[in-house]
Amino acid sequence: MTRKKYIYIAHPYRGNPEYNLKEATDICRELYKYNPDVIPISPIHLFSWMDPNEGDMDMFYDLIDFTGNNVTFYGNWLKSEGCRAEAEYFRRQRKKWLDYRLMTIVICLTILYCTWAASW
Repeated sequence: MTRKKYIYIAHPYRGNPEYNLKEATDICRELYKYNPDVIPISPIHLFSWMDPNEGDMDMFYDLIDFTGNNVTFYGNWLKSEGCRAEAEYFRRQRKKWLDYRLMTIVICLTILYCTWAASW
């Protein structure tokens, strides 16, 4: 059995909730239809019980972390305050991940060099 990959679906909600819910639903259906190994994680659907004006962004950030920073942005997300906050959080997380990976590569190369130099 293949492990499925979770993808966070960032999409505006507040401006036109009914339309945005339908659009996010269609996006999730299409993603799953063409790649059944992907599970879309849509905060619009998960938190439909919550008043969008009272939401805690930390819940969204936890979901971004849960998906392993697999985030896709849809709709007019640049005009959405919530989507821009998600994008900024995602950017910071990716930078941390890239900094960690770069540091790991530098350490490995240093060890290889030291090992090679010691053999001379």
